[in-house]
Amino acid sequence: MRVSVICLAAALLASACGAGSDPTTTAAPTTTAAPTTTTAPPPVLVVATINLLHGIDYASDCAPETDQCAAPARLLALWTMVQEDLGCPDVVAFQEVSPRQQELVPDMLPELCDGRYQLLVEDRGLPDQEMILTHLQVIDEAYVELAGTPIWSAHRARLMTALGKVDLVATHYASSTFDLECGDPGELGCDEACAPGDFFGDCQPRQTLALLEDSSADAAMQLVVGDLNRSIHESRIRTLTDAGFVDAYLAAGLPECDPETGVGCSCCVDGGPPLAGLDDPDALFTQRIDFVLARPGPGCILSVDPDTTGHWADQPLDSPIEGLWWAADHAGVVAGLSVTC
Repeated sequence: MRVSVICLAAALLASACGAGSDPTTTAAPTTTAAPTTTTAPPPVLVVATINLLHGIDYASDCAPETDQCAAPARLLALWTMVQEDLGCPDVVAFQEVSPRQQELVPDMLPELCDGRYQLLVEDRGLPDQEMILTHLQVIDEAYVELAGTPIWSAHRARLMTALGKVDLVATHYASSTFDLECGDPGELGCDEACAPGDFFGDCQPRQTLALLEDSSADAAMQLVVGDLNRSIHESRIRTLTDAGFVDAYLAAGLPECDPETGVGCSCCVDGGPPLAGLDDPDALFTQRIDFVLARPGPGCILSVDPDTTGHWADQPLDSPIEGLWWAADHAGVVAGLSVTC
């Protein structure tokens, strides 16, 4: 009996130490790897813009009987591009919106991207206005008169995004057809940002900067988008780039406009009545005057996603609609934008 107890104790000790192990041996310490941490990339805000072509017969080559160059069909074609080519961006800005298009867009909006967009506009019945479509939370928005009002204007919006607060100004700066000298402050929308003798187009970017100044301190990003009617190196655009705005198209590494080939250009399909050249599939763009310009907020760094950024509606349609190969006389611009603060 005594032998059996001793044997049982020995067996239990061997089991506790491990079979065949030396109870005096210390096991090697185990090392636990530090958890791997990865920083998620900042969210991307996708913004698109396009000049629709108002198509009013007295100010374009769309004949009266064409219903502003088939305005309903052109909008339907743009709807398809916004959904299929752009994947329903966070923001879509329109310029040169006519009273006819002001009627059409609200009626057609439920058909666009499953009705995700709300419409920001103050319809004043003017021949050339701006619209903003967005699914983002709208903090504030308003119609803005610019030098040359009532022809030239803007629509501003403050949006809450995954990046933070973003200020956006959608605008159409003066073209050569109505770019007069400012007189006294208060005349034709010329204000304290305009010096006597300034042309409308010289003053408009300064008015834009003044509009954004009060909200710049807490904005993650500020945007100026639209048909600015000059190329990137001309003085009115330099007013904005000198103030810190970045041309998203060039920042994405895309080529500058080549008027010989049309590559990199955004303007303009041109032709006579009845369809203003929109019925010409071989029309060639020769200028780049449409922009998404972005400025990061204080302490923030801007990045542009090259996979999202570029031109759209810059090729003729696959097949004509009501005799038209183009949905607008401009190409659109789209940009994917992020900031790290």
